[in-house]
Amino acid sequence: MNLNYFKTFTVVVNTGRFSEAAKVLKLTQPAISFQIQALEKQYGETLLERSGGQLGLTPAGEIFLEYARRIVDLNDELERRIERIREDVSGHLSLEASTIPGEYVLPKVIGRFISEYPAVDVSLSISDTTEVIDHILDRKIDIGFTGALPASKAKRLKFTEFIKDELVIVTPPTYPQAARKQVKIREIMSQPWVLRESGSGTRKTFATALKKAGLSERDLTHKMELASNQAILAAVEAGLGISVISRWAAQSAAKAGAVGMLRISDMDLTRNLYLVYDADKPMSRAEETFIDFVNEIKDSL
Repeated sequence: MNLNYFKTFTVVVNTGRFSEAAKVLKLTQPAISFQIQALEKQYGETLLERSGGQLGLTPAGEIFLEYARRIVDLNDELERRIERIREDVSGHLSLEASTIPGEYVLPKVIGRFISEYPAVDVSLSISDTTEVIDHILDRKIDIGFTGALPASKAKRLKFTEFIKDELVIVTPPTYPQAARKQVKIREIMSQPWVLRESGSGTRKTFATALKKAGLSERDLTHKMELASNQAILAAVEAGLGISVISRWAAQSAAKAGAVGMLRISDMDLTRNLYLVYDADKPMSRAEETFIDFVNEIKDSL
């Protein structure tokens, strides 16, 4: 039996849909169906129940999944053990990051890494913290970078501190307090606010800081949600409100005079950005080398 069929089965179960599994594996849905049917024919049992577009494991499927995962992991470990005896560090490395590390920090890190390890092919996608965590758990990516810790962490995920960040208030350049360097949170609560979407690390960090100050997002006025820092900066520059974003994202616009930038003196808005990976997943030499490389250079960023 083709070992790839076992991997296909585990991906189908993880994603819950043939269509999603096809996207992850870069196969057609008929190819996915053929492989599952081949497994069921090989073992003489129905492994997946299909009802109303939903997939569920049969009793035989539960047993099969346990062994399929072990077979896939053992095969991955074998490939990586063989890879480690090679002198060069090569292969593909898939990264995913939330906006701040992905857009403002990692391009420099990846550039330095590729210059030292040119045989490694690196891809980077940008999403929010919640999606990064989900994609690591589903093993769609190798390594992630997030702007916050999730509310509940899966035991198999390993989080390590990457770099420090600070959230700042950005205001329209004509805002009365734009010339000040810092304000207290209650001085600006009544202003119209433009915030990142709820799944972002920035939003989670700000909500946590508000709670520690005895406040909540419900105390803010006229909330608007936007899905990117650039959209927020454009909205603030246009006078639609004030916002809280990473200093990494704000500093260029502030230097150009497009927005004002303030610190909140009575709230702690510093945070860690995190590197995260699945500790139960066998690592390639490229993954191990990249993690070691990041830990070596992060203090220089």
